[in-house]
Amino acid sequence: MIIVGELINSSRKRVADAIARRDAAYVKALATRQ
Repeated sequence: MIIVGELINSSRKRVADAIARRDAAYVKALATRQ
């Protein structure tokens, strides 16, 4: 099965901030909710 994480997109401000901070927990939680 292929899962596309469309909410994990650096054009979204909160996601871009999390990526810049290297906040893996935020990105992981976003992927889990999705």
